[in-house]
Amino acid sequence: MKEEWIALFVPLLLWAQAVWASPFLKTYRYKHSAILAAAAGMLMFSALSSSSTYFMPLFIIGAATMVTTFVVLLWPKRAAAPKRKAR
Repeated sequence: MKEEWIALFVPLLLWAQAVWASPFLKTYRYKHSAILAAAAGMLMFSALSSSSTYFMPLFIIGAATMVTTFVVLLWPKRAAAPKRKAR
């Protein structure tokens, strides 16, 4: 097994650890962040599998997608505005 396959699963494992294994983090938007983690893994895998020409752009996009995964996961949802009473 080559090392590229590890990059495919590491973002999903980091996501799972942040969601379930950490008792100190309050997390939101599990579905969206899981999709982003899977996309980050695919981008990292393709970066490591591709030629040197495409490595850096794919790796940077994969890293940005991983950062976006955790921003989406940890950013609190917007609370609904309080209702105003009609006079």
